[in-house]
Amino acid sequence: MERMQLDVREDELFTSLSAVRDLVAKRTLRPLCLLSSSARSDFPASSPPFDSVVVGLAPTAFEYSKLNEAFRLLAGEEGEGTKGEVPLIVTHKARPFITALEEAAGCQAEIVGKPSKAFFQLALDSLASHDLSNDEIGMTGKYRPGDEDKLEHKPEWVGRDFAAAVDAMLAEAA
Repeated sequence: MERMQLDVREDELFTSLSAVRDLVAKRTLRPLCLLSSSARSDFPASSPPFDSVVVGLAPTAFEYSKLNEAFRLLAGEEGEGTKGEVPLIVTHKARPFITALEEAAGCQAEIVGKPSKAFFQLALDSLASHDLSNDEIGMTGKYRPGDEDKLEHKPEWVGRDFAAAVDAMLAEAA
């Protein structure tokens, strides 16, 4: 992004990890996290009893004891869920480990990383406020023509939807 001369702060990026973090918060889950220590720092600390399993790209977390703990939780042998009720949420398909957990516990992973539909829906949810003073996605939700005239600080531009905003930004950058 720096090469493209985009002034973007790290907290403005929406990543697969951001999507999983938002989903965990939205569902008020207490996950067992099989994540790298740096990725784990993006999540609030949770302690047993866990009610979900979150898996990301974390080779050091894929050890027998951690995978066994995740299996027991997914199989309904630990925590607050019963078999089939404990969500397995994945940032990316760490294929062999996810497949092993799915097969052993009889569950289906919910992929929240790119390019899943869930990822893009969570990204849109993080943008769309449907509130004129905070809306970053265009004339959506409760917007009515002329609403922008009611603001103390007038917007520089108002677009009909997100696609129009992207088109305008690309045209300006060209």
